[in-house]
Amino acid sequence: MNIVQECRRMPTSFFRKLALAVLLAVLACSQVRPALAATGGGAVGMDPIWKPLIRQLVDDGFDAHEVQRMFSTPGLVYGPEFMGKKMRALYASRYSPPQPAPKAQLDPRRRKRSIYDAHIPPERLAKVRYLYWENQDVLDRVEREYGVPRQVVLAFMVIETRVGDYLGEQKAFRSLASMAATRTYGAVASHFRQFQITDPQRQWVEQRMNEKANWAYTQLKALIQYAAANRMDPVRIPGSIYGAFGLCQFIPTSALERGKDGDGDGMVNLFVPADAIMSVGHFLRVVGWKPGLSRAGKLAVIKRYNQDDAYARMVLEIAARL
Repeated sequence: MNIVQECRRMPTSFFRKLALAVLLAVLACSQVRPALAATGGGAVGMDPIWKPLIRQLVDDGFDAHEVQRMFSTPGLVYGPEFMGKKMRALYASRYSPPQPAPKAQLDPRRRKRSIYDAHIPPERLAKVRYLYWENQDVLDRVEREYGVPRQVVLAFMVIETRVGDYLGEQKAFRSLASMAATRTYGAVASHFRQFQITDPQRQWVEQRMNEKANWAYTQLKALIQYAAANRMDPVRIPGSIYGAFGLCQFIPTSALERGKDGDGDGMVNLFVPADAIMSVGHFLRVVGWKPGLSRAGKLAVIKRYNQDDAYARMVLEIAARL
C-alpha cells in the first residue's frame, strides 16, 4: 500500500495532516533536485560565472566535491573590480603621458627620518620590539642559515602588514578566482571611462587581461594546494587585492615554494610570526641574498620580492634604523 492510500485510511486528524505534509515535502524535493542538477550541481545562488573555473579545476585534478564546496561558500561573490583596477593601472602606465615628479616638501636631510616615522610610530615600534623578543631564536636561525640580518626581515613585516595590524581587506580566494574568471573587456569597461581607448589599445588590454587571468588561475591553484597542505580553508584566508597573504604577504606560489616551518609544528602558517620570519629569510636567500652584498646588490635582491625601487630603498632604510 503506498503512502497516499495509507493517508486516505487515516481519520481526518492531526496525523493525517502530518502525513500529507510529509508527502508534499517529498514531492517538492523531487522537483528541486533536477533544478540543482541543471546549474551544474552547485548550491542555490552560486554565480554561473564560476562554472568554467570549476570545470577547469576539476579537470586539473582537484576534488570535485571540494571545489563545489569552495565556490558555494556564502559571500563568495564575483568581483570584476579586481581585474579592472589592475588593468587600469597597467593601461595608465603604458599609455598615459608621464606626470611631472612632485616637488619635495621636506628638507632631504630629514627624508630618512620621515620615512621611518611614517612606518614606525611609537606604538608600532613597541610591536616590533615584542616580535623581536618573542622570536629571537628564529631570527638567530635566519641569520645563521640564510645570512639575512634580522633587521631586514623585521623591516619586511613593518612595510607589508604593519607587523600584523593590516592583513588585507579581501579574501585571497575571491580576489584570485574573480581575476581568473575575468577575460573580456566588457567586464572591466567601467574602469576605463576616463580614457579614450582606441581599438589597438583595447586589444592590448584584452591580451593583458588573459595573461593576468592565467596568472591568477595559477595562483588560485597554488592557494588551494597550500591550504590543503597546512589544514586551512582556502576560501577564508585573508589577503590583498591580488591574493598575497600572511604577515609577509607572499603570493600563493611563493608560499608553496619558499614557505618554511619556523616553529616546528609541521605546517607553514604565514600568519604565525616564526613561520613568516623563516619564510622571508628563505625567500631572500633563494633569490640571491648573501653576506657581503653591496647596497646595489641588496636592492636588486629586495626587488625580487617587490619590483618597486622605492620599496627596496625603504626596506633598507627601515632596517638600518631598526
